[in-house]
Amino acid sequence: MSISWLFLALLTAVAEAIKDILGKQTHARIDPWLTVWGLYLFALPTLLPLLFLPDAVPSVQAGFWPTVIGSALLNTVAMFLYIHALRRSDLSLTIPMLAFSPLFLLLTSPLMIDESPSMTGMIGILLIVIGSYVLNLRSRAAGPWAPFRAMLQTPGPRLMLMVTLLWSIGANLDKMAIRYASPLFYSIAVYTLMALFTAPVALLLARDRLGDMSRHARILALLGTLNTFSIICQMTATAVTLVPYVIAVKRTSIVLGVLWGGFVLREAGLTERLTGAAIMLAGVFFIALA
Repeated sequence: MSISWLFLALLTAVAEAIKDILGKQTHARIDPWLTVWGLYLFALPTLLPLLFLPDAVPSVQAGFWPTVIGSALLNTVAMFLYIHALRRSDLSLTIPMLAFSPLFLLLTSPLMIDESPSMTGMIGILLIVIGSYVLNLRSRAAGPWAPFRAMLQTPGPRLMLMVTLLWSIGANLDKMAIRYASPLFYSIAVYTLMALFTAPVALLLARDRLGDMSRHARILALLGTLNTFSIICQMTATAVTLVPYVIAVKRTSIVLGVLWGGFVLREAGLTERLTGAAIMLAGVFFIALA
């Protein structure tokens, strides 16, 4: 079972990496608020038909719908804060804050769902956090503590740290909802609700650019399909192992992203990228042992 969940978590990371690489190009052409809505809206054409699979609709236990609604609302708020953080501060100061999402899970998972990693697993998680942070040290001049100093001076890093905390709570709600139903049914339910919840905000903030969605429907459909694949893999893995393990392995998605930037786009900081990637892969190895 450990091999199967690790494989699914790695597939999640690959899907997220491809989505991030494509998303960098998409954000330049489509309003970011519409992109957020489109990620969930364009996932539905591939998600909803799965309801017709055998046993796709399980017997839902009491507590499922309040949990899934809470998760959808929390993740909707987190996504819009994420966009807001990226708009208010430099990427090199905000993105490193995401490295701490597995670290927050070491606090929230024991409290919310009574899941605590083993010592070996905890070492793996910490290595992934450290490696993720090293990967994002793009500016040598600013120094390794620049994101932390920026937290005292600029709102972007503070907002992004709040996003990581919300995501750590949301990941535990995912596990709770899966226990009440199934990974597939939860994936369909939460993305349907998030498409509904993000629609009013996107329409309010970007109604004058709605034409972007139709003009770039093909790329949004591809991103939506990747989103579908990612969430099903992630939730299936979450159902059979500890949430901090799945999220920590999922964070290795940035390895592919930054290596793409270094080798293909010739972005600076290849030494930091390779060092961070090696540390994160060592973390995956420790988690696999756990």
